Amino acid sequence: IAKVDNPVATFTNTGLGAGTYYYRIKAADTSGNKSAESNQVSAALAPVCSHPSDLLSFGSVSLGASGTANLAVSNTGTATLSVTGITVFGAGAPQFAVIPASFTINAGGPAQTVTVTFTPIGSPGSRSAGLSIAHNATDSPHTVTLSGTAQDVTPPAAPSGLSAIAGVNQATLTWTAGAESDLS
Repeated sequence: IAKVDNPVATFTNTGLGAGTYYYRIKAADTSGNKSAESNQVSAALAPVCSHPSDLLSFGSVSLGASGTANLAVSNTGTATLSVTGITVFGAGAPQFAVIPASFTINAGGPAQTVTVTFTPIGSPGSRSAGLSIAHNATDSPHTVTLSGTAQDVTPPAAPSGLSAIAGVNQATLTWTAGAESDLS
């Protein structure tokens, strides 16, 4: 791989990708005489995908509005981490979106922020989905649970057609109620 001049007793092999590298060295003198090979050593370079949580909770988000949450994905390994696809799956998946869907992080490089947006549709209530993070580290894919609650903030329509009929010591009111399914 390289020649290192005396008195240096270290060498750094740069530009390596993920994998296991094996090394043996020999000493040589100025007359060209070479020693026997040293013992064999190895260095395993591998990315490690990590993130602080297996759950992203959005709390309550109004129907028709959006809420966002961030997930920091980092590489704590010794080789480049390639995130090849981030996808949302499960029954609530259409209500969640993620960016970016792919990226790389060099060993020792800064974390990548992944932004997930929750936009609830339909009726009020709990929503959940999964976030799958596919990558080139050994424990791929990682899964993160997404959860949020769709909150109804739209007031019901006012009752219409109110009428009153007077009776003996009473009044009877009648009206047409709204069609919302969540009236109480």
